[in-house]
Amino acid sequence: MLHSYRKSNGDNIALTSRSAFLLLKCLGEAQMVDDSLLLFKELDPCSKSSGICNELLKGLFKSGCIDDALQVIDEMLERDSDFPPDDFTGEVVFGVLGKQERHGRSFADNEIVGLVTKLCEHGVFPDAFKLTQMITKMCRHRKNGVAWDLLHVVMRLGGVVAVKAASCNALLTGLGRERDIQRMNKLMAEMEEMGIKPSVVTFGILVNHLCKARRIDEALEVFDKLSGKGEGNDRFDVEPDVTAVCPI
Repeated sequence: MLHSYRKSNGDNIALTSRSAFLLLKCLGEAQMVDDSLLLFKELDPCSKSSGICNELLKGLFKSGCIDDALQVIDEMLERDSDFPPDDFTGEVVFGVLGKQERHGRSFADNEIVGLVTKLCEHGVFPDAFKLTQMITKMCRHRKNGVAWDLLHVVMRLGGVVAVKAASCNALLTGLGRERDIQRMNKLMAEMEEMGIKPSVVTFGILVNHLCKARRIDEALEVFDKLSGKGEGNDRFDVEPDVTAVCPI
């Protein structure tokens, strides 16, 4: 395919969008980065599309070419771009940000928050699973501040569908490891304001870390609050945390 492209390019025969997409897909799978970038650069502007950019991004991320991928994303994010980011762009980018292991250099903290912010501003939001993945990864790397910013960027810019109890639980777990009870309580209050129903896991995380921090009275308040809601089964699920960790 590459040979055919070079021949047609030499004869000034432009590739169709479909042909360019298929060629980029093959080049990406073969991790032929230089050829992929050259093809993209040589494409007629009217042949470029969001789908072609997404396929290029997949190949670049697969090969660990983070800087090249960020440059392509910047082109997609330009005002009045002919190939703006779409939901599949989000799938690619959010998937990479949430992976525990991947090729290439690490993303800087500001790059992570900046990417998510810019995509959300273009109406491209992570789903609940991808958001939870990203937050979990940040917390495991002791980057609770980045995880906090990611969750609140999505909240602030309108991605309420993505913000579920699971994403909040991931952040609460990270905050609990650092004994950041203040922000744990703040997040619980924000969940209530946004109508995000905490699960029994949510209460278990909060009770567990309050007990470990020897804030027994607060742990009992959470336990009593859950009991007062009439969620009997949930109450018994949380009770072992209180009795095992708290000296009561």
